[in-house]
Amino acid sequence: MQGLDRSYASASDNAGLIIRIPEYVSPKQWEYILEAFCKNVQIYDASQCPATFYTL
Repeated sequence: MQGLDRSYASASDNAGLIIRIPEYVSPKQWEYILEAFCKNVQIYDASQCPATFYTL
């Protein structure tokens, strides 16, 4: 897989991990996570990330 493609796949994989641990993430950590989601195209445009974040 190409470097950029792998970055998108990694973002999707990592989003899948986040939904397993929401009770362990502090409000400040959520703020950082959501800020990164909104600002980083590799996170926002990754195929599964938007749907994953909407479930939270």
